[in-house]
Amino acid sequence: MKIIKVSTFIAIVCLFVLTPVITVFGWERTEASPSFHRVLVNGEHVQIAGYNISGVNYFRLRDIAYALNGSAAQFNLVWDATMNGVRIYTETPYVSIGGELEYIASSSAVATRSEANFSVDGNNVSFHFFGGFNPMPQSIPVVININGNNFFQLRYIGDLVGFHVGFVGAYNTVLINGIIP
Repeated sequence: MKIIKVSTFIAIVCLFVLTPVITVFGWERTEASPSFHRVLVNGEHVQIAGYNISGVNYFRLRDIAYALNGSAAQFNLVWDATMNGVRIYTETPYVSIGGELEYIASSSAVATRSEANFSVDGNNVSFHFFGGFNPMPQSIPVVININGNNFFQLRYIGDLVGFHVGFVGAYNTVLINGIIP
């Protein structure tokens, strides 16, 4: 009887310990709905299209760079096939490749975890899943891929390149401030 109780206890403990790991690493693909939040960049309305997954908004990295170009938080990004990833350069004017701020269809899309690697100013960064301060569920990745584009949770990229993100729920508005004093 004691052996059954001990083995049952061990099984329950393992279940609680391993379930978050399975949840975290099991996120492969899900449906993303278009986000209908208004976005203000440095106080000006910008049509940045995004997606929403489980209450978390994701915005295309190039759109953010384009919108912040010319501000104190400007950054450029370059796809580097040799590293299968994106090189981000802070305090550097964004070089447009076309297609920025394009409208996203009002239908849902399939989102997968981004498999791209990332570096900021030559330093490799890993935020494929989550960061330590985000109160979001741990099964939500920081960066996703939709139709070959990387979409980020704004707060993470903001911390890396130097802009502040806020949200005014009463107005359903995302605030991006690239003029941090």
